[in-house]
Amino acid sequence: MVRHSIKSVLGFGLATLLLINLSACGGTPISLLEVSTKPIEKPELTLPPVDVVKMRKIDWIIITEANFDEIVAKSKKDGIPVSFFTLSGDGYANLGLNFSDIRALVQQQQAIIAAYDKYYKNIDDQIDEIEAKVISEKGGMLFFDVSKINQLSNPKAYLYQLLKKYQFTEWNNVVDLLTSQSGKQVFSKTHVLLKDRDFLILSQITTKKSDSESFEILEHQSKISSPIFLNFEENASKNIENRHTISVAKKLLKYPLIVRKWQNGDYFCPSGMQGKKKLSKYFKDEKISVIEKEKIWLLCTAENEIIWVINHRQDRRFLANSATQNSLQITYKS
Repeated sequence: MVRHSIKSVLGFGLATLLLINLSACGGTPISLLEVSTKPIEKPELTLPPVDVVKMRKIDWIIITEANFDEIVAKSKKDGIPVSFFTLSGDGYANLGLNFSDIRALVQQQQAIIAAYDKYYKNIDDQIDEIEAKVISEKGGMLFFDVSKINQLSNPKAYLYQLLKKYQFTEWNNVVDLLTSQSGKQVFSKTHVLLKDRDFLILSQITTKKSDSESFEILEHQSKISSPIFLNFEENASKNIENRHTISVAKKLLKYPLIVRKWQNGDYFCPSGMQGKKKLSKYFKDEKISVIEKEKIWLLCTAENEIIWVINHRQDRRFLANSATQNSLQITYKS
């Protein structure tokens, strides 16, 4: 065994020991890295400034039996503790292999970063075009066509890109909505995503008003602007009837009129139909989503009889006809 002084090989020894520890003492193969297919948000790539690396000088001293005593004596004189270590021939060979493995690992990391950047760049380039194909807007809500999303090359990744700005965190639950039954919902801090038949409906979370909250309309009022805008015109010169406008026989109304949200057990007599129908059944038959239902207002009499499911269907009990002497035209403006 060749003996060495700490002075002669201190720098080399520390570097060698560090590399041996990093490589798990050599001989352990580096396992292949797997790239996860789970969509993740593309972060901003910020690299620190690169400094030129200057290798430190190492003084090599070959110690033999002839100069051993001299080296030890000099080290003691200089106050340097004397220590010795050595590597076998196989150890030096493994040290070289470890350097090679570390370089291969760095190359793997570079390849992963390049693939990651290319993958999300392709998505970024296409996302605007995809939004136009799969998203429609109605009543302040966004409708995502589930069938069109499932036709994309990577539905999960594209769904993430389409929804990432809305602060969802439970992404597995979001993806599950693509195959779930109607009525399932996922919430973020600001939005709710609802599965409704063939669509995912995205709407902003608003402070929910109490079901019992109502707003009165006095007989002399010609319009209201809260909680919605309604205009009232007696004996209008032009009779208009559509989703936004109805005509009623004023003598059948009991004031004050009331504007309120629907409640369980509500029913009305839809115009154009026989009999009465619960609102919950009407909403289901008309395929009105859970989110849309919560935004619907009712116009009622003082006795809480429904005059109009506003912007949807009038109650036939209050219809004006050709014999009506005093009609009231009511118009909703969004």
